[in-house]
Formats: sequence, structure tokens, C-alpha cells
Amino acid sequence: MLTIMSDKSFLKRWFFSFTEPPLDEETEIYQEIRMLLNEPRNGNYWLKNSDIRSVESLCQLTHHHNGFLREKAVMALSLKGDIAALRELLICANDWVKPIHRLATQEVMALMTAENAPAFIAHLAQVRQLLTCRRYNHVPLVELISRFLASQAHIADLRQALYSPDRELRHAVLHTLIEQEQLHDEAALAFVLDTGDTYLRGIAVTYWLARAPKLSESLMTRLLRDPWPRIRRDTLFYLDEHGQALPEPLHRELLLDKNGLIRQRARRMLSEIVDATAFWRDVITSPACSITQRRSALYGLKEARDPALHSLALWSYSQPENGIRQAALHILLTLEGEEAKPRILAALADPSLSFAMAAMKSLAHHPLSFSRSELEALLTHTPSEKHTLLYWRLVHQINKWDWLIVLLRHFPLLSPSQQAEELASWKVKYNQAGINPTSGQQEILTCLLAQAPEIRRSLQHYLVQ
Repeated sequence: MLTIMSDKSFLKRWFFSFTEPPLDEETEIYQEIRMLLNEPRNGNYWLKNSDIRSVESLCQLTHHHNGFLREKAVMALSLKGDIAALRELLICANDWVKPIHRLATQEVMALMTAENAPAFIAHLAQVRQLLTCRRYNHVPLVELISRFLASQAHIADLRQALYSPDRELRHAVLHTLIEQEQLHDEAALAFVLDTGDTYLRGIAVTYWLARAPKLSESLMTRLLRDPWPRIRRDTLFYLDEHGQALPEPLHRELLLDKNGLIRQRARRMLSEIVDATAFWRDVITSPACSITQRRSALYGLKEARDPALHSLALWSYSQPENGIRQAALHILLTLEGEEAKPRILAALADPSLSFAMAAMKSLAHHPLSFSRSELEALLTHTPSEKHTLLYWRLVHQINKWDWLIVLLRHFPLLSPSQQAEELASWKVKYNQAGINPTSGQQEILTCLLAQAPEIRRSLQHYLVQ
């Protein structure tokens, strides 16, 4: 006995199939879409009163939860052949419903025409994203699109996309060019090097150096003058490994490069041509050289462990330019250790905030211990409020009871927010060390706390009775 289904829409379609004339394929698809939308279980009310024949509506339906609706929408889009649906078709190419996947993939391939090439370039990042999807093997589709865009007819437009403001698109274009072996000559590489994206330039140069047997002098010069140190470094290492000589006009530039690895590799490569240490000594004392060049020369002597380094660092520290003084201070701290403390204290008290900050950075690499009296002298004669903030960072490094003494003596000089912040920091430091104050510290604290009853109440649980 046959069971009659209770689905009204099914009965309606079955009945009219005998009474209505046959419809063309497109009209039939739209009729089925409308019937599916009218079913309550699909619940897509926002499209019921819109024109479902429009590409925009069909694109929206490709995101519907009902697989039959998605399939019909993709079928309708394939009949239209509109490139505006490319984004949704690429998404549907990874749909878990296999018929949708096959339809979308076929339609994407059908859209690969000359007039649609700009749209494929604009969506290249999304195309390549299919390679990260594991539901289907999208490699053939992506490879087909890549070959299409890298063909002679479209390669110029593809390369132009390297200058797109969209970072993901730029990266997708470069990887496509590399995979399709379109970085085959120096002109193609120069096109990438003209972009402002350091990531693109770095990837392109790495690829080029891995396959190029020899660099021309013009390309070598361009790479060794690239603003990004990584490109200069990789190029220099490549030349050293392959035994290529450095162009003579670049000898001076490489020895005075701001990157230490580049300076030292250049010194080794030019050891039979140039006495690098003598060259650096001349640069340091030459008024014709810039501050940046003199700093690089000073660091070059440090890396070479030149015997004249200490005397030249002392001479550089006596110069009026802050840039060379900062480099000299860092080197003197490295060479002298604790003996450099008076010079560091003087640098911290320098009216130039940038010079004081340079001294702080040097202490991060070569820490020194300061006494409470030394730090109080800095706080008492601070050149500016910003200097004071630097000094408090040093105060945090001393014994917690000395820190509290300094805090109580200079508490009125702090703003209310700084006062609360310093008290909170001290309470954290209190729990990190279990030492008690010495008798001298106890005596000073008793006197200072008597003058600050509010602070005493705030710290009563932390103070030794």
C-alpha cells in the first residue's frame, strides 16, 4: 500500500507537473527557489519580497543553511555567468555538499575569460586560501587559475597588483609569480623591489638568491643598498659563499653599515684589500663623516676588539654631539664595568633627556648597583619631570626599605596618581623579599613615618613594629 506524503508543497509540485506546460531551465530553477523559500522550515523571510533573479539575492542564498537552496542558487548563478558572483562561488567550491562543490568549481573555471581576469586577480588571495582547505583537493583549480593569470596576456596586470593597498593580495600575487616561475629575470625582480613592502622584497630576494648562480653588478649594488638590513645581510652572505667580489664603490658603505653582522662580514671579505680597523679609526676622528658613520665605526672597533678602542671611546664621549656620546657611553660601560658608575650617574643627570635615556638603555645590557644616596642625589637635582620618572625605575631596583625611605622623602614631589602607583609597587616588592630593616633604616623610617601619618596607616600591615 502506497503512503501519501503530507508535504503540501510536494503535492502542489506533483499536481501542477501534469497541468502546466514545461518551463525553461532558468524559470524552473527560480520557481523551485521561490517554493523552497515559502517553506517555513527555511525561514529566509528577508528574501521573500526581493527579486530572487538578481545576482545579489542569489549570492545571499549561497550562504543559506538549506543545501537545496544553496545548490539552486549556484545553478542559477552558473546560468547567469556573472563575474560579480566570483567571491560566493569560491566559497561554494569548498561546500560540504558535493554537488554544490562540483557546480561551483565548474562555474569558476567557466568564468576564466580575458575580460574577467581583473576580477580573478582581485580575488587571488581568496583563491589561494582554498589551498588551506582540506575537504577537497583544490590544487588543480588553484593551479589552473594561477596559470591563467600568469599567462602572457595577463602577467602585466598580475604584477601591477604587487602595488595594491591590500597586503594579503600583494602576498598572494608574489607567491603566484614565484610558483609560476615568473621571477625569471632581473627586470621581474626589480619590479618587486620597487614595492614598499619589506616582506615582499625579502621573500623575492630569498627566492632569487636560492636559484641565481651569479648576481650582476647592478643587481648586487641595488640589493646591498636596500633599506632592509635582512636583504643586505643575505645578499652579502650569498656573495661571500659564492666567492663574488664586492663592488669597490660599496666598500666604504658596507664597513659603515649600521648592522653589526654586515660590518663584520664585510671586514672579513675585504681583509686583503682594506685595513678595516685603520679605516674605522680615521672615520671616528674625521669631522667630514656623519654622526651615524662615526657611531658605526666605533661599534666596528668594538666588534674587532681593537686595542685603541678605549682611548677613542673616551675621546668620542668628550664630543658635543649626543649621537656619538651615546655610543661611546655604551662602549665605556662595557669596558669599564663598575668603574664607569660616575660617568653613568653624570649621564643620567644630563639635561638632554635622550642622552639620559641612552644611559638607561646601556644599564639594561650592563646593570650596575646604585646606593640610596646616589639615587636621592639624582632625584634632588632632577633636570625635568621626565628625568624623575627614569630615576624612579632605578629606585625600584634597590633594597625595599631603602626604596621606602626614598619614597617617603620625595613623596610630596609626586602627583597623586604617581603616589598611589609607587605605594602599590612597593607593596608588591615587599612580598618578594623577607628581609627586615637594619637598625639605621628602622630609625630613619620611624622619623619619616611620624611626619606622614596617612602613609603610615596605609602601610601599617607591612611595617615592623
